[in-house]
Amino acid sequence: MSKWRWYEYDVWGNKKEGYDVNNVYRTAEIFDLSEESLNSDKKIIDYLRKEKFIKKGVLGKQITLGGDPYENLITLDYKGKPVGEFRRER
Repeated sequence: MSKWRWYEYDVWGNKKEGYDVNNVYRTAEIFDLSEESLNSDKKIIDYLRKEKFIKKGVLGKQITLGGDPYENLITLDYKGKPVGEFRRER
């Protein structure tokens, strides 16, 4: 298991013209992700859903994960809009 902290984005823009991340804010939310789950976006999304981080009614196909967990970064977009990122805690 490794600990990952959630960082929220302040995003400017819109779907038509594109989005820009204006600022990044560190939160108190920390998640324990297993090394096994890092190999699968679905496993990460399922874990976040179980932890109630992802609300009911949000479909997995509306979420896009990016970054590289082996580079200590996982980004999260919802319906194409950047929402935030997880950074591995040291």
